[in-house]
Amino acid sequence: MPFYGVDESFGTAFATSTDEHFDHLAGLAFGSGQSRYSFFNGFGANADHLNFRDWNSWDEWDTANYGVSRQWEGNEGNPLEFFETGVTQSYNLAFEGGNDLGTFRLSLNRLDQKGYVPNSKLDRNTISFNGTLNLSEKVQAFIGVNYVGNAVTGRPGTGYDGAAGRNVSQMFNQWWHRHLRFSDLEQYKNPDGSQRTWNRISATNGNPQYWDNPYWIVYENYQNDARDRMFGNAGLTYKPLSWLTITGRLLNDFYTERRQERIAVGSVGTSQYIEDTYNVKETNADLIVRADKYFGDNLSPLCIRRGQQALAEHQPDLRSNRRRPERAGPLSPAKLCGSSDHYQYPDRKGNQLRLRRRHPGFQQLPVPRPDRS
Repeated sequence: MPFYGVDESFGTAFATSTDEHFDHLAGLAFGSGQSRYSFFNGFGANADHLNFRDWNSWDEWDTANYGVSRQWEGNEGNPLEFFETGVTQSYNLAFEGGNDLGTFRLSLNRLDQKGYVPNSKLDRNTISFNGTLNLSEKVQAFIGVNYVGNAVTGRPGTGYDGAAGRNVSQMFNQWWHRHLRFSDLEQYKNPDGSQRTWNRISATNGNPQYWDNPYWIVYENYQNDARDRMFGNAGLTYKPLSWLTITGRLLNDFYTERRQERIAVGSVGTSQYIEDTYNVKETNADLIVRADKYFGDNLSPLCIRRGQQALAEHQPDLRSNRRRPERAGPLSPAKLCGSSDHYQYPDRKGNQLRLRRRHPGFQQLPVPRPDRS
């Protein structure tokens, strides 16, 4: 039975020997070029029972594999064996209470998420507090404070990543060898700490040629980031009349985010370390006047609002947090007063007036657009 030595630096190039002693194969000279095969390399079973020396059979310190030949055959589970089962766990604890003077609610949440790529995880801590305090029969103070802390390790790369090689899935289909076993690749370091890869330059040079070991990528060339964010609002509500409410509030949203990327020494790509820090802050102020009085079966004015904010972004959600800067200046009152069963018409000064029709039994009904001619 013939035995084969393999050089995987340019695809798979084989050299043939009829010597029964595997040590003789260590001295074979290897050529280059993906088109150089010593035997048929098609799909299907290994009908000829061909044997070869794999990538991990050339390191003398690896006593379990050094000089050992194995059969040329595909690995049935490859490359699905690399991925893991993702798991998400969430824990929540909340306290709430209230009396004639006010109300409060405090909630704590912990989220642990383990990704399907090895060494990928997300940890999130969330603390939320909301409270109200009745200062008098007509004045109420309110506050809402939220903290969200994220810590992420190992966000997987995407796209064709070239020499940087952060996207492990990139190699699995285009350049991968079906005979590779992930149980062997898990030992991705040599005793001196250098990389041990399947795509070695030659039998005597174990440095990577074009592709890093996938486990080297996720454990040595990983990305991580962390963000601490606080947002909330505080204000007063004054109700001088039973049908009139005036609310003033201040909203604040700020966070600090740190991002770190690295390519370890000994990788195919140029070694590097990158760290970025982002500080973002947004402040909004609102003054809201609400009138809710029954004038009969005709239309009744409900809400007029003016607001000012430092940064604004259009979002269709009611009372949504606007985080990304798009424009500065006054907000359209429709941002707060909008609802699908109400109608908004701007006056000559640009203010939005929301109108609705109210049944004597306080059932909200659709209302046609009034004649403005």
